[in-house]
Amino acid sequence: MLHPAHDARRYNFVILPQYFASGTTTRMAICLVMHPIALESAEAFSRLNKSSSVLALLRKGKLTPEKARRRAVESSMDAFFLKVMMAFYRRMQVLWA
Repeated sequence: MLHPAHDARRYNFVILPQYFASGTTTRMAICLVMHPIALESAEAFSRLNKSSSVLALLRKGKLTPEKARRRAVESSMDAFFLKVMMAFYRRMQVLWA
């Protein structure tokens, strides 16, 4: 399973050094193309993993449909913190470009 913190660490060690070692064109490509794709895919995988665990509990009969809906929404809040952190990175990158 993918984890948002793992994706963020990968971003820190792969993308950020490439960003600082490159020129303006590559920096803008990272900010405007690569970063939004990484952000949205990490958020989607995070929500997918959380939803699949809620679905498994629902299929086993451990949750009612109403509780499953509530738990799915509550568990999607992890993706919110990932999005906030990645937005911070993007703003800093645009300032340094």
